[in-house]
Amino acid sequence: MNCPDWMIHQSVRYCLGRRSYVVSECTDWLIANWQEIPANTRAIIRNDVEAEFEMEQRGYEYYALGDDMDRRRWLDVAELWRGSPRPGG
Repeated sequence: MNCPDWMIHQSVRYCLGRRSYVVSECTDWLIANWQEIPANTRAIIRNDVEAEFEMEQRGYEYYALGDDMDRRRWLDVAELWRGSPRPGG
């Protein structure tokens, strides 16, 4: 990686909840580079993404994961650690 670890997880935090092309750009990059990202940074990303899914499960009214198409992309990222592809994904 040619960028500091903090830049990676801060970029993910910026992208969470967005509703634009940046979600797709970020999630595509994460999926393509996951094994190259240091383990501690992967853990931060995993915690941040899972926290947004948890808040959604609790019924919070805001859209922490963006719109449906953005949420699907975050599910694709979550497959990196969950290990089970979602149906149709």
